[in-house]
Amino acid sequence: MGIIFNKSKHTLVLSDLHLTIAEPDHGKRSLWKKFNRKDYFIDQPFANLLKKATQQIKKEIELVLAGDIFDFDSVTEIPETDDFHPSWLEKKRGLNSEEAKSFFKIKRIIESHPVFFQALNDFVQAGNKIIFVIGNHDLELHWPSVKEEILNTLSLAKNNTSVRFCPWFYISNSDTLIEHGNQYDSYCSIADPINPFYHHLKNAFIKLPFGNLVHRYMINGMGIFNPHVDTTYLLSFGGYLKFYLNTVRTQPLLLIAWFFGAVATSFIALRDRLMPHIKNPLTLEDRYKEISQTANAEPRMVRALRELHLRPVTWNIFKIMRVLWLDRALLFFILVYCAFQVVALMHIIWEVSFLWTFPVFFLFMPFFLMYIHKIEVIRPATKVSISRKIIKLATEITKTSRLVCGHVHAPEHKFVDGIEYLNSGYWSPSFKDPNCTVFEKNKTFVWIKPGSKNRDAMILFWDDCKDSDNVFI
Repeated sequence: MGIIFNKSKHTLVLSDLHLTIAEPDHGKRSLWKKFNRKDYFIDQPFANLLKKATQQIKKEIELVLAGDIFDFDSVTEIPETDDFHPSWLEKKRGLNSEEAKSFFKIKRIIESHPVFFQALNDFVQAGNKIIFVIGNHDLELHWPSVKEEILNTLSLAKNNTSVRFCPWFYISNSDTLIEHGNQYDSYCSIADPINPFYHHLKNAFIKLPFGNLVHRYMINGMGIFNPHVDTTYLLSFGGYLKFYLNTVRTQPLLLIAWFFGAVATSFIALRDRLMPHIKNPLTLEDRYKEISQTANAEPRMVRALRELHLRPVTWNIFKIMRVLWLDRALLFFILVYCAFQVVALMHIIWEVSFLWTFPVFFLFMPFFLMYIHKIEVIRPATKVSISRKIIKLATEITKTSRLVCGHVHAPEHKFVDGIEYLNSGYWSPSFKDPNCTVFEKNKTFVWIKPGSKNRDAMILFWDDCKDSDNVFI
């Protein structure tokens, strides 16, 4: 008899580990993606957590890895063989989301994290269970070969009863709804989590959210911004200006990298929006049943939860331009053009030098600054909470009393109209500066355990309790 998934006394929830391949040393560009160096991998702390939980709880434990465990978007390595025929853009920013390419990326991630996968293997062999809830940065877990490779690594390819993969949510012990949370963020939601596959030319691919495209095509080319700490790259105009002046010596082409990445991101986002969806109406009901079974839910819950999801921002070209700062760039070029036209007219009448373009342009600068001042600032995800309405409806739909999410990299524990809400935080490298010296406290997890009447939940910081002999007692 296999492990029973719908009954668990102890549940551990972790999210946002963002495991990827190790970034090599780039010589003179010593700060380039320094946060992804092997020195900052979290594999050993994660292994220590599972080991201590296994030793102290000594009962069947449910480990829910609630999304963004793997970061496919940060894998920019290209295979030495030409089997994939990568495009010029893939060579610069990483392979796209076709199945064979996703399989290559998960193999490289697995090779880079032997301690992590050994810890999972030991955890399963001890009689525990693992649930992968797919997030926005590991959407490529939807591919069957990618899931099979993970199971192969855990020695569970045959008759697997210990590991499950859930498209976006999981219900634990009938009392806790666990999601990654990206479907409530329009910048990171996908249009169809039931079946996220699309056609491009002759190949099938997974259409990625806008936030992932920004990561792949813009931030991957600007390697001194840390994508795991959004307050480091969502800045004001003055903040960006200060950052550029501080890094221009080491990154003289930063502005060009930004503009190229922004244009590529907007083009891919608009192109993917027009790609035909791969779907089979004859198997749709079977898909709902499959998702509900893996999530310990009912098919009606799957349909109802999907109705709560926010529409992807890719349907709003103006928001895309605003996030990428292409609106400011367009206004800047328009003002330069207008200044040049004014001086050209003056040149015809008075034969003034075209160098007068510069002072005329500075006369137009107040309009540029007024636009920047009035435009709405994009708030970091860490400052955007799931609405009270969604918390109430999601738990009512699933008949639960608790909602646990990840995604925003901000641990939180509160009650909303009697409903318990927790955010599990994150484990990815949380450095606020390119030199990786200013560290934002992380490595949080949610522990749900038996209480006097119902199960109780709490958030713990692993670094605070790792030396304790009685963490789970």
